Amino acid sequence: MTDRNRLRSPARFYLETALLFMLGKGLFLIFLYAIVMTFPNAHQGQTPEYVYYHHSAFGNALMSWDGGWYRRIILDGYAEDGRAAFFPVFPYLVRALASITHSRWTTGVVLNNVLTVGGALFLSSWIAEKTKESKATFVLARKRARAGALFFLVAPGAVFFTALYTEASFFFAVSGFFFFVARRNYWAAALFGALASATRSTGIFLAPSLFVATAVEVIRYRTVTLESVKKIAVVAAVPLGLVAFMYVLHVQLKDPLAFVKAQVGWGRTSGHMPWDTVLKELKEPSYGDALYRVDALASVAAVGLAIWSCASGDVLGGIFVALCAIVPLTTGTSMSMSRFLVVVPSVFRAISHFVAGHPRRGNVVFFGMALAAAYFGTTFVLGYWAG
Repeated sequence: MTDRNRLRSPARFYLETALLFMLGKGLFLIFLYAIVMTFPNAHQGQTPEYVYYHHSAFGNALMSWDGGWYRRIILDGYAEDGRAAFFPVFPYLVRALASITHSRWTTGVVLNNVLTVGGALFLSSWIAEKTKESKATFVLARKRARAGALFFLVAPGAVFFTALYTEASFFFAVSGFFFFVARRNYWAAALFGALASATRSTGIFLAPSLFVATAVEVIRYRTVTLESVKKIAVVAAVPLGLVAFMYVLHVQLKDPLAFVKAQVGWGRTSGHMPWDTVLKELKEPSYGDALYRVDALASVAAVGLAIWSCASGDVLGGIFVALCAIVPLTTGTSMSMSRFLVVVPSVFRAISHFVAGHPRRGNVVFFGMALAAAYFGTTFVLGYWAG
């Protein structure tokens, strides 16, 4: 089979991409495990609420920080202690599967790695679809698709896709949403959109993003088509996941808005101007941590990326990344901004455009991102805050 025919075989192409991605994930897990085994007592200096006494040092490393909140939800559901800030899809799915596997930790880690591979395949498929829409060559579409998946593999927040965090499930839902909208499978898009809004607060941004993208199409073509109506129906379906979460909070806490009120515990308050937050973080980052300067700069870069995405024909992705970057800044802090952005497919579509067909450029960006991923991964598994 010639190279060109091999590229024209979607099943073989995505299988190869998945295997390559899984190999990379495996190497990254081995790297993290080696770090933890080299410093097995790193978590002993942490306060008890951040260590959950798994039987292994590696288990503790992957359950620290926010992972502890998800563990509490898996065990007991929601309570009035701040855990309402964390959405239910991931912990409830782990709870359901753990009834079969009898291990919450193993279930959570395995589930996240499986969902990460699935999200990578959705991402590469979506990039290929968007590239073909721009009338690019078939070979270029495949190159960009694989590049997007590989750069997602070495994203600076890669460690969170393995830890007991919600990044993997959210990325899987959002990438699936983007892919099914591009393929005009609106039933599946509605399902994945609702899943995203029940997985993380920023999932609700898919609704206004698709609404604006649809409105732009209507204005551009000066007609309302059946496709436009179907997309508006998907817009209406996205908030159903959030509504379901609010019902859970109503049943368990008698307060459907507890997820909003819980944000105060993380220093988030309303009424701030995004640019004021960025300037504040650049001058005097929260908690005196330079990481918040990185988060502030990431939000600025994301706005530029949003503009590029819209200009290149991806209005849906552009609006979504803009909302993910700007709205959290209105809470007065840039905390976790890098994690908010690493789950946005548009980021990796932009990188794939930048490097496809430029091997040297691609190598520099790849190894630069891989070093950042290794740094943040090492920081996290040794018990330090990494975003």
